[in-house]
Amino acid sequence: MTRVRKNLDASFDTICKTEVYGVQSIRNSITLSKTSLNGVQVYRHQELRTTEIPVDYAQRHKWLKAMVHMAVLLRFWMNRR
Repeated sequence: MTRVRKNLDASFDTICKTEVYGVQSIRNSITLSKTSLNGVQVYRHQELRTTEIPVDYAQRHKWLKAMVHMAVLLRFWMNRR
């Protein structure tokens, strides 16, 4: 919530529009999630996308889905500017 502390004069409605994206990697999967404020001290956490990272040659067909996942992450990151 550092962004909130930097903008102490912002209205509560504006703060509720702030979205924080996160990437979590566990073993052979990557998850893209979003967290936002949905009211007074109520956080809303959503898993947006999850994909499995192929780790051997037999799973090479899964690379396309993994690359699409990374492209979505890049799009979210570029739109945040």
